[in-house]
Amino acid sequence: MLRSSALLLALAAAAGAAVISVTHDAASGEYTVHAKEADGWVVRANFTDEQNSTGWARLELEGRPNDAAPDSVVAFAAGLAEAHASSEMIADFIYNAVDSMCAKPGAAAKCEAIGEYFSANLEWTRKRVKSDSARDPYWRQVGLVLSQLDGLQQGISEKIPGASDMAAVWINAIPEAMDLIVGLPLREKANAAAEVAEAKPAAVEEPLTAGDHCSVLVKLLPENTDLLVGHATWVDYSFMSRMVKRITLPYSAGGANSTQKVAAQTVAFSAFPGSIASLDDFHLTSAGLVTTETSLDNINKDLWQFLSSRNSVMEWVRATVANRLASSGQEWHNNFSRHNSGTYNNQWMVVDYKRFQPGQAGTSPGLLWVTEQMPGLVVGDDVTQVLAHDGYWASYNQPYFPIIDEISGNKMLRGEKGDYYSYAQNPRAQLFRRDHVLVEDVASALLLMRYNNFTEDPLSACNCSTGFSADNAIASRRDLNDPAGEYPLKRLSFQAYGAIDAKVTSSALAERLEFVAEAGPTHDQQPAFQWSSSPFAETVRHRGMPDRWEFAPIDVKWSWQGDA
Repeated sequence: MLRSSALLLALAAAAGAAVISVTHDAASGEYTVHAKEADGWVVRANFTDEQNSTGWARLELEGRPNDAAPDSVVAFAAGLAEAHASSEMIADFIYNAVDSMCAKPGAAAKCEAIGEYFSANLEWTRKRVKSDSARDPYWRQVGLVLSQLDGLQQGISEKIPGASDMAAVWINAIPEAMDLIVGLPLREKANAAAEVAEAKPAAVEEPLTAGDHCSVLVKLLPENTDLLVGHATWVDYSFMSRMVKRITLPYSAGGANSTQKVAAQTVAFSAFPGSIASLDDFHLTSAGLVTTETSLDNINKDLWQFLSSRNSVMEWVRATVANRLASSGQEWHNNFSRHNSGTYNNQWMVVDYKRFQPGQAGTSPGLLWVTEQMPGLVVGDDVTQVLAHDGYWASYNQPYFPIIDEISGNKMLRGEKGDYYSYAQNPRAQLFRRDHVLVEDVASALLLMRYNNFTEDPLSACNCSTGFSADNAIASRRDLNDPAGEYPLKRLSFQAYGAIDAKVTSSALAERLEFVAEAGPTHDQQPAFQWSSSPFAETVRHRGMPDRWEFAPIDVKWSWQGDA
């Protein structure tokens, strides 16, 4: 039996949570934010900041079904509620991660161009929503995502003095901005006929985009006793503001009067403050899917000519829409593939837990679907038989599909730089192949996702002055590399960068949209990261973060269970 809202609110208050709600006046169109659960609420939110005790903050957000308010109203109120509930963390994230990106030398003009690109893309996308949302569920959901974005932006403007009127866009599209800061200038070169030859260098350069973002393991336990999904987020430590979110938005799948709901009314995920999609990415949907990814490098400069602010939908929007509409891996792929932006290029994995029965022999087709994106191309396929044959699927920023390996330039780079760019021989490929057999349950899967024993593990070796790199691990710790060391690749060197968390779910946990999570750079085999004693304390922004990142795993459970 579900507990009453009054009891849940009392428990939340006792835990130091901030409960707010948003009401909407249909006559005036005005939204009002309340520091309580107000009568007639359209959206309610429950926010708890436990960063200093667990490394995580939690946000639960629920909207009423469309018989109480139109979906567009619910969507706008959802964004408004999130901004009001977590404004301090959002302000810190803007300062630490977003603003610092454009404060780097030479980045200001590029960021201005990116902002213009985002504005033009949103203008085109809104026009398509206006013309097509009444007949096409895809565009209807795109419109609702943008309504949520608009509510988020209004809340940011109300709560964070001086914030940009594009702050919400930059928060959600910052991984795409990391591609655009490289891709837009190269697109201009590639589009100039006189410079096409110049855009094809004789030697392939190390990619400068957002690559090496995350590690993933999908593990089928012996005799199919369980199926586990693990994910570790790799990113600059200025992004190390960790949140877990559970968002219930009971949208109509069709028009306003449709009785059919979207496949996934609820999505739970790990996230950054203010992010509508995970961006890590690690999502659990009430349609029985787990969707996660690791990013892919685009080394082929010619592909950037496919960047266009028109006829493309930003990656984070497409992922959010696919999560809401899809009830299978192929449906997810079909929705995600529409209007490819060519930005934040990833290898996505979609696990369909509806197709898994613990202890049942064999595997059902569609259990694991993989989708890979490059500018101009999205490919995908059912790889369940690979999972069944090998007992695991691992992902580590290397393309699986030969066509993506070829057109991305990864194959050519492998010839220049060696096995670091090999799908089979990459250090993490070898680590997962050797150690996946050690996974017996959620706890051991989490240990593997946090693994880094770079000074003693021969698979962490590199042709560098130190003989090894803390990046050659399932959980990177580039901050532990030698500042004076000589490394063949920049990404193997000394940086404030690494795996900032790990999450694992199982068949039983995923059914409840729950998972186990651990925040911060790994400290299992290595010393805990501490800002105050770090050489990056004065150079890398980290406002609002805990000082010492030595937290235990937490069970991510939820107070509200969709009983609105």
